[in-house]
Amino acid sequence: MDDQDYKVKLVDDRDELKTNNLLSYKFETTVTDDQGKQKKETHKLKEFADVKEAKSLTTLKRENLSNMISVTASVKDGENATLA
Repeated sequence: MDDQDYKVKLVDDRDELKTNNLLSYKFETTVTDDQGKQKKETHKLKEFADVKEAKSLTTLKRENLSNMISVTASVKDGENATLA
């Protein structure tokens, strides 16, 4: 650019995800309505999940140099997890 040095500070104002705020995590989905039109919806994780403490492994699995954990889920009778 112009051979100048600039100080840069990156700030992430989001709260770190922890067990006490995890269920308030918001995410956006795209759904198709009855007329075939797509619309975006915002949901909180607590609409679909519960947090339960349990004993677990003392190590994390790694895949492609990223930490991985297993998550299990159950789908309510009459619901289909593969349909939007």
